[in-house]
Amino acid sequence: MKPRCLIVDDEKTIRQVLADTLKQEGYEVKTAPDGEKGIELALEFQPGVILLDIRMPGIDGIEVLDKVLSHDPNCKVIMLTAHGNIRIAVDTMTRGAYHYLAKPFDLDEVEHVVKRAVREWELNNQVTLLKNKLLEKGGIEGMEGNSPAMENVFKVILQAAPTPADILITGESGTGKELAARAIHNKSNRNGDFVAVNCAALPANLLESELFGHLKGAFTGAEESREGHLQRADKGTLFLDEIGAMPLEVQAKLLRAIQEKSFFPVGGQREIRSDFRVVAATNEKLEKEVEQGNFREDLYYRLAVINLKLPPLRERKADIPLLVGRFLDDYNTAYKRNIAIDHSAMEWLKQQEWPGNIRQLKNAIHQAVILCNRERLLPSDFMGPGQREKDKFEGKLSLEEKLRRVEREYILEALARYEGNRTKTAEFLGITRKTLYNRMQNLGLE
Repeated sequence: MKPRCLIVDDEKTIRQVLADTLKQEGYEVKTAPDGEKGIELALEFQPGVILLDIRMPGIDGIEVLDKVLSHDPNCKVIMLTAHGNIRIAVDTMTRGAYHYLAKPFDLDEVEHVVKRAVREWELNNQVTLLKNKLLEKGGIEGMEGNSPAMENVFKVILQAAPTPADILITGESGTGKELAARAIHNKSNRNGDFVAVNCAALPANLLESELFGHLKGAFTGAEESREGHLQRADKGTLFLDEIGAMPLEVQAKLLRAIQEKSFFPVGGQREIRSDFRVVAATNEKLEKEVEQGNFREDLYYRLAVINLKLPPLRERKADIPLLVGRFLDDYNTAYKRNIAIDHSAMEWLKQQEWPGNIRQLKNAIHQAVILCNRERLLPSDFMGPGQREKDKFEGKLSLEEKLRRVEREYILEALARYEGNRTKTAEFLGITRKTLYNRMQNLGLE
């Protein structure tokens, strides 16, 4: 289906020129002579991009902008303005406008801005479509993924969560083990609390006290009795993160508590009963720890009734657009920004290995949103100086391909600097506009 564009302007000549230009580029175009008709067509035609004049008789462009975005927040609205009203046009971008174009237009700039808006609209739609498919396939909200690897994860969670079976989650650091544990709890029939404990963060004596509780005077510093996490997780879920770091003496006591659903607090003689379910997680291979005598074999098999393996991000790169879309939404909301991501940046993110997995990707988006002073993120927003050099000079690419990447990135940054104005971009780069156009075509930027 051709991308749809709507032009709303009270000047017939402008409507005609813009319509002819966009039709030549392959868009399906409709026009409206005023704001009222523009709103009507926007609801009926469902365009991805609207070119909207600010000053019109009757309903002005700002009111049209508000009504259009309330109906379709993903629509990309480009404001059309005379030079005297540029300040107003800039202000509309805080209301959700995508961009503005000043009259008289540079038609090359119009084509470039519209093409960029369409590409972004298509990218957003792709993310929305993937989210819908995820939910249709029995996905779990809060855990993005549409890849076969994640479909299998969701299947295991949905089948295992309603059962009383204990579960062991394995996966590299940053793959979302606690998210999976919370999903298991939320999809279970248990109405108690989700109680999380990081076994690696506490020394043996303190971990035992935290898990099982203690009585007043049980040890030096125990000035009052305290309830343990196993008791707090009654009728709920006890999440034991980094279970491989648990000392052997605590493992023995935990095994008995899991089997009997009862335990003695530190310094206590009265047994406490608690109906808790254990979900444990580790980024280590517990089988090797068992072989080396560092982890009890009987506890391992008790925990691993169900073994849920989370794939690293490098094995599910098809999920990166979904994850990026979610993180962008979160940080745009948190910082009251309206930053999008350019197609080139999304492709760059998909090419990376992400040794830190989802956590590393999330941090990269977070930092980029904070530091970005443009409307959209480019590949350079995700590279530190050292990483830029590595991207340019390392790897198995030919010299020609490396130079091509550098040139592509530099042209993208220059275009962003001058808001897509090719004349100014060409002047900045020290080449003619025709040369810039030819290079953009050769680099796949058209």
